[in-house]
Order: sequence, then structure tokens, then C-alpha cells
Amino acid sequence: MKNAIKIFQICFLSFLFTTCSGDEEDKIELETVEALSTYRTNVLVEDYTGAWCGYCPRVAFKLDKLWKSTDEKITPLAIHDNNGMPGADPFHFTKVSELKAKFWLRVLEDYRGYPLAMYNRKEKWFEDDKTLTDLIAIPSNLGLALESSIDGRKLSLKVKVKFGIDFSDLKLVVYLTEYGLKAPQRTYGDLGYGEGTDGYLTDFVHDNVLRASISSLFGDAIDASSLKKGNIFEKSYSYDIPAAYDLENLEIKAFVVDKEDISINSRNFLATGNEDENGKFEAFE
Repeated sequence: MKNAIKIFQICFLSFLFTTCSGDEEDKIELETVEALSTYRTNVLVEDYTGAWCGYCPRVAFKLDKLWKSTDEKITPLAIHDNNGMPGADPFHFTKVSELKAKFWLRVLEDYRGYPLAMYNRKEKWFEDDKTLTDLIAIPSNLGLALESSIDGRKLSLKVKVKFGIDFSDLKLVVYLTEYGLKAPQRTYGDLGYGEGTDGYLTDFVHDNVLRASISSLFGDAIDASSLKKGNIFEKSYSYDIPAAYDLENLEIKAFVVDKEDISINSRNFLATGNEDENGKFEAFE
């Protein structure tokens, strides 16, 4: 009886605009699916770190573990800082002070030591799984996709953003990262990778290392005319890859931020070798 009532209600509402025919029911169903179209959520986690920092392996270990357990639904970004000690970190990001000046202000004074991880450029991550998995469980109203190619050492990108609802005042941020980099890492005991030798993890593998900002450091404005439900915004970039970077180990971290610079959604892409997956918007499952 309840099912009959529901069917009658659907047909009655549909009749206000048209008849309750099979074709129209299909149309209504398709429109409903489109209206509820959502995308997989990937949480941006920025790990401010340093090879000199003895507690930093703890965060790297937890992020790596969470990356695997969530089916890669976080977008990790390791931002290396020599902390005013030239040579203390071979992967020092030259614009780290600009990022710290803008985003560390969102963290209480007591929490600005290393390591410091922030999620979605909003709040400090206290290294618990639940904070991130709760966010992953909520679908996003925008998705990202990528077309990329490398010719010699010229990287060409086309980043795409699709909107499930109307938005305003958004920016697109695109960074280049490298994984598989090896360098000694200070450690204060066994923080997941063992105690090391004389307080150092030799040949420690550094992943998700921020190498360059391909977009403007804080993002490029997305045209207001594009920020409508169902629209796809596209922006192309090119970047000359320095000789020191391994072409086989490059990744693209792309994310969209609002007017407060808070990340709405993000995605981790292999720079090459995963074109089919990169080019698809990830549906929420």
C-alpha cells in the first residue's frame, strides 16, 4: 500500500508538468540523478616538515598509512623547510615562508612547531584518522580531472573542474610534487620507520615533496561565468621541468579553494602514465 501511495505521488507531481508516462518517468529519474550528482572527496593534508626535524617521521608515517587505508582519498603534500638553516633540508621549498605567513595564522600560537600538518588549509590536523575519514565520507559538489603530457622536459597540463552546484569566488591551485627522493632524516626514536643509526634514518624516502607552484602560489581565479551547476572549467598550464627532477616520479596536486583559501576538494594525479583515470571525474561511491 505504501509503495502504491509513493507511485501515485510521483505520478501526480509529474502530471503538473506532463503525463506520467514511462518516458517521462525515465526523464524524471535522470534529472534527479543529475541534481544529486556528487564527486569523491579527497582531503588535502599539508605536512610542514624538514629533514632536520626529529619528530617529523611520525606524521609522514601516519599519512602514508592513512593514504593506503582510505584507498588514496587524501591528497598529501610535504612542504619542506630548512627552518632558517641553509643546507639543513635538500628539499627546501623556496616559497615556504609565504605559505607559513598566510596559513599558520589559522593555527594557535602553541601549535606552530614542527611537525605541523593542516587539512584543507583550514585547521591543524592532530594526527587522528577520524577527522579525515569523516570528511572523506561526505561527497563533494565539485570534481577534478586532468589531461597531461611531457615532451622532452616540457610539462603540459589541462586541469578540469566540474561543478555539481552553483559556486562563487573560487580559485584553482596546481602544484608539482616528486616522490621517491632519498636523503637522511633525523628521528627521535622509532616513529614508525625504526630508530635509525645515531638518530638518523639513512636513505629515508621522501614522498609528496612540493617542488613548484604551477599555478599562482595561492591559486588562479576561476571565471565567475563558469561557476554554475553542470559547467566544466578548464585551464591550461605549461612548465619546464628542471633537470634535477625525475620525470618518472612527478605528481600533480590540484585543488580548488574558496574565497577564504579553504580547500573544497582536491586530487592527486600522476603526471604521466595514468591518462585514462586522470581524465575522469571521480564519482562519489
